[in-house]
Amino acid sequence: MASPSDVDLGVSLRLVRALNALRAKRQFGPLPQVESADALAWQLVVEMQKRANRPAEPYGPVTLTTSRARSAGFKSSRLVGYRAYKAGADVRVLPQVWAQQLDLFSRDVLDKRVICCGAAHQNRCYVLIFVVK
Repeated sequence: MASPSDVDLGVSLRLVRALNALRAKRQFGPLPQVESADALAWQLVVEMQKRANRPAEPYGPVTLTTSRARSAGFKSSRLVGYRAYKAGADVRVLPQVWAQQLDLFSRDVLDKRVICCGAAHQNRCYVLIFVVK
């Protein structure tokens, strides 16, 4: 599997900064970005790129099975993920777009049990993962 480029890593870092800015506006502390969640988000982004079928709605939740969470090293955590497929939005406003489009995202972003996150980007496709205690 290909590795993320420096540009992809930079974009994913900006996505997490934007997420934390959104959390700060709502009086919540920042979420640390962890490497294992980033690696899982990268796998999902690569899978999105390989699929020929585009979803009807570019913004939506990502299904993360318990076995996939365990294989990524999250033994006692629940993972929640969101995707933006070929999103035209600026990465700095992407968390706000998710919050406007998806009620679940607003709930998850403010969940006090969320302990960290991971993000990935490739070719205007984004994945954001929350790790819930």
